[in-house]
Amino acid sequence: MSIVKYRPDIDGMRALAVMSVLVFHVEPSLLPGGFLGVDIFFVISGYLISLILFREQAEGSFTFAGFYGRRVRRLFPALVLVLAASLLFGFFALLADEYERLGKHAAAAIGFVLNFQLLGEAGYFDAVSYSKPLLHLWSLSVEEQFYLLWPILLLASRRFRCNPGWVIGACAALSLVYGLHLGRISPDKLYYHSLPRFWELLSGVAIAWVHQKKGTHWLPTKLDPARTRDALSLAGLALAASALLLFSYGVAHHGGGHADRLRARRRGQSPAVLAPPGVDRADQLPALPLALAYPLLCPDCRVRQPRALGALARCRAGHGVGLGDLCGC
Repeated sequence: MSIVKYRPDIDGMRALAVMSVLVFHVEPSLLPGGFLGVDIFFVISGYLISLILFREQAEGSFTFAGFYGRRVRRLFPALVLVLAASLLFGFFALLADEYERLGKHAAAAIGFVLNFQLLGEAGYFDAVSYSKPLLHLWSLSVEEQFYLLWPILLLASRRFRCNPGWVIGACAALSLVYGLHLGRISPDKLYYHSLPRFWELLSGVAIAWVHQKKGTHWLPTKLDPARTRDALSLAGLALAASALLLFSYGVAHHGGGHADRLRARRRGQSPAVLAPPGVDRADQLPALPLALAYPLLCPDCRVRQPRALGALARCRAGHGVGLGDLCGC
């Protein structure tokens, strides 16, 4: 198996993606475009996984069993453990309708179709979404749907002697155009739908293809390699940081749902801390029970209720929302 050399710069970008989403969920005004951390993570994922694919294909060692086996071994142990713990905790902490919804989300998450399950439900930022502890696993579903299709498409392009660069560009363009179209006719579906997200993963794929084809020494020889790489790295970091600071939920983007979120903020609701896409998917998943337990803390006073279930019932009676709204207990 081809191993990608450790890249501390990519780890830094992963940390930026994670922290931006975390800060956005804690206090959106601090980082209005923090939801873009999901997009950053998709690009990184597309680059790393595809670089392994390209190298294995070049070496003639790629197999579907090996590729999907690695994905299963890396994700499923943590995912199954977390889902089981969440269901066990939810049995005692959730009301009947909330626990039923949790079960449906767990089944969809294990099959990597949670994003489609959420398409027919409320938006990412509305009050109801705060009572969905598995909400953030939609991005894992998008990733795995992409990796279910991409290796097959890549091998088919090689079999029919199609230039991978043209295939990547055409697929990315179709994904982006479909996203723009979906944003006009059905903005609520844009956030969770996988097809409008594929161009982000394919952006990382394109970088991996250039990396594999030309290596890391493709810069003009007249330029100082070290200084040029540093300058490009700083420019990329500046562009990412400017997007995180200048974008907001009022800007047309995949991170839509801003109208629902604004209404929620006007009602005085405090956003729950949802676990962001992790630095590593398998390392991120164990944080899920914390996302489930968080609503049992009063968002205003941050004091744990001595009788969590009784406090939950009182809050539901007072607010009519359920697990996600415990403020004003």
